[in-house]
Amino acid sequence: MIYPLLLEIVLFTTYLLLIVRKYGVLGSISESYYTLPRNKNYLFTIFMMSIGIINILTGNIYLVLSGAGLAFTGVAAQYRNRITNAVHYIGAVIGYALGCLAISPFFLVFIVILSAILKQTVIENKTWWTEVIAFYLIMIGLLIKYM
Repeated sequence: MIYPLLLEIVLFTTYLLLIVRKYGVLGSISESYYTLPRNKNYLFTIFMMSIGIINILTGNIYLVLSGAGLAFTGVAAQYRNRITNAVHYIGAVIGYALGCLAISPFFLVFIVILSAILKQTVIENKTWWTEVIAFYLIMIGLLIKYM
């Protein structure tokens, strides 16, 4: 269980570093789909599908469903489109929420409270930072749980 989580951390960190290096911190991770050149925006879909598939392969029911949500987020990358918007956002919420539940229901409450606090700050790109912090906290929580 540890190795898939470490692979997720490496993929997530690599993608973020590439995006930030080239375009800076964006409004959200999903915004990278629109920021990347049109002939390379598929990289967001591959990134999200990869994270999702790794979660699915763990066999943990919460992570399997979380992975499906994240994969849907990647497939419905065009969140500015009325048709794919709902699938994108629901997939993202499922991905994060069930990732939290794989650790503990209390962890989900903690992440929701932390997200609400972050939304009230003067930090720019709040959604980006909320997504990044939540992902790393989920990964750390899962690593601790399965070590």
